[in-house]
Formats: sequence, structure tokens, C-alpha cells
Amino acid sequence: MKYLLSVILLFSSLLLFSQEDTTTQSIAVTPISEKVDTTIKIDFVRHSPKKAALLSAALPGLGQAYNKKYWKIPIIYAGFGGLAYAIQFNASKHRCNRNAYRLDVDGDSLTDGSCNGITDPSNLRVLRDFYRRNLDLAVLGTFVWYGLQIIDATVDAHLFEFRLDDEISLGVDPHIRITPDFNAYTGLKITLKL
Repeated sequence: MKYLLSVILLFSSLLLFSQEDTTTQSIAVTPISEKVDTTIKIDFVRHSPKKAALLSAALPGLGQAYNKKYWKIPIIYAGFGGLAYAIQFNASKHRCNRNAYRLDVDGDSLTDGSCNGITDPSNLRVLRDFYRRNLDLAVLGTFVWYGLQIIDATVDAHLFEFRLDDEISLGVDPHIRITPDFNAYTGLKITLKL
């Protein structure tokens, strides 16, 4: 244990001596007679996730345009187009089977319901319920798709200013901590530079 402690002390002391002091500051001195503009203008406007969400809620795809993710707009509208087709298709099939079933079970022998060649009331009822369920799922899917595109715009706005630099590093070094009563504790020091 003493050997390990002395090796760790040796490495940590080498690490301490190898670090450079980069906290030097330079001060520029100008004569009083010269007028120097010391104001610094920083035009930094934060990318607003709230604005992206509101734009995307107002018109689907507008939040993605605000985030400069133009390639997502056709995907959003293709999803809405597919869901609109599913709603229209299932609604027309549901309507046809529902009306044919109503005509079959109304008790009038003069009316005979038929939808796409199907005249059996039990089959018409099963198909009516099937297309009604699919219609409900398509409508629910439309609301979910609408919500997902708002969430996507919000997350993209949060990550808009996120950059990965080459200076990101993770270092693991041995570390010794000495308490005020001169007890030494060894361990690892994990350093994350962002």
C-alpha cells in the first residue's frame, strides 16, 4: 500500500509541475488624450425553443424552418398526407358499411343493403366496426403526429447552439487528498473539459 501511495504521489507531483499558468492578463494603456471606444457590442440573440414551439403549433413545419432544418418539412407534410388519406379511406368504407348494415336490419323487406358486394348483416357489422376503429386510430395518429412535430421543433431549438468541439476531453488521473489532520486519501480524479 505504501508503494502504491508513493507512486501516486510521484505521478501527481509530476502532473502539478507540468501544468502551465494560463491566467496571465494583458492590459493596454492608452494616453488620456486619445478617445478610445470601450463599449463592446454583442449581438447575441438566443434561439428560442418557445418561439419554435409556437411557430410549429401555428403551422406545422414552421418551427423546423425557424430552426433551419428545412429537410424535415417534407417529412412532416408527407406524414400528414398519409394520415389524411387514411382518414378519408376509412371514413368512406365505414360510411358504406354502416349504411348497408342499417338498410339490412331496418326491418323493411323492400330495402336491401350492400357495400362492395357484401350483403350479410353480420359481415357488414364486423366491417363497419373495423373501419370505425381504423378511422379513430388515424385521427389519433394525426394528433400524435402534430404533437411530435412540435416536440421536434422544441428539441431542435434547445440544441440549436450546441456544438461539438475538438477541445472536449475526458481525463482520469490519480489524486491524493490530504486532510487538515494530515491523513492522506487516494483516489481518481475525473476531469471533463468542455
